[in-house]
Amino acid sequence: MFSTTASGKEFEGIDVSVWQGNIDFEQVKSSGKEIVYIRAGEGNYEDSYFKENASGAEQAGLLFGFYFFVTATNSDQAQQQAEYFASLINGYHYNCRPAVDF
Repeated sequence: MFSTTASGKEFEGIDVSVWQGNIDFEQVKSSGKEIVYIRAGEGNYEDSYFKENASGAEQAGLLFGFYFFVTATNSDQAQQQAEYFASLINGYHYNCRPAVDF
């Protein structure tokens, strides 16, 4: 769980990935959460729940954004992973800034 401030308003939310399994985003919203950060991938892999989580969060009317778990050990790998992350989230209309987890 996390909270963040934007435009003077504080939002409470969660981050999700394959590790949480199937998520009832309507229940997330009814619990008072407003934002969901969704793991898009890690290293060179797409999170297997990425698309499902993005769809569920959007359908529930939650604000959402994406994060990527970086495993790079040098600048070339970091560049490749950044480009891969950008390709995964391209075309999504997310509400929150993309983030990386090192």
